[in-house]
Amino acid sequence: MKNWTYSNEGGTRFDVQPGDVWLAGPHVLVCGDLERGDHMKLLHVVDQPAMAYIDPPWGSALARGFRTKAGVDGGPGHRVDFGVLLSLIIQAVKHCSGHAFLEIGRLQEKVLRDAISAGGGRVLDRWDTTYYKRYPCVLIHAGWAPGLRPATTSADGMDDAHTPLWAIEQFSNTGDTVLDVCAGRGLTAISCEAAGRRFVGLELSSYRASVTLTKLEALGHAPNRAGRLDTYKGVQ
Repeated sequence: MKNWTYSNEGGTRFDVQPGDVWLAGPHVLVCGDLERGDHMKLLHVVDQPAMAYIDPPWGSALARGFRTKAGVDGGPGHRVDFGVLLSLIIQAVKHCSGHAFLEIGRLQEKVLRDAISAGGGRVLDRWDTTYYKRYPCVLIHAGWAPGLRPATTSADGMDDAHTPLWAIEQFSNTGDTVLDVCAGRGLTAISCEAAGRRFVGLELSSYRASVTLTKLEALGHAPNRAGRLDTYKGVQ
């Protein structure tokens, strides 16, 4: 697995601890764990998201590797069930009032489609895209609310460096809240900032959460720890 430590990206700039809630301007980032149900706790303390854009781990092995690197491995007997992980993500996505976009490797596409169907959703579009302009993947456009329509333009051939902003601008409005429960190093967050949307995210890794906060700081916001998710009451 690629090393997560990149020079000058700010992974240690902020002392992010598991369970922390951080604010950066209008944006909310929680360092939390899907497997503990932190995604649903987050949804109880923010406005209903208008849409979701999420890049989940691509399979059980990668998901387990993310946990190990984040220091929340769970011990040698802990196994990440990829199907269950996707169902947890879908559980959060279903709370959005509008469209959902999920990136996945082509080998995992069927598992993702099955999770969407099992969760009562439907696939509206599917495009062949790339990750880091190198790795083939797919972008799935799904929906749960009635009346949602497919896209009028295609994302075929686009790289994931550009697809979040493309989707956010097409399928949400200025000021809307966009959800990402696998926030990573902040691509959805900075896309929301560029589009004038509010980002609400969950990230397992303290390091990666700090990277996202560093990027938002560079865009003019002063990140601050707002409390702990288990006791957080939302922005007053």
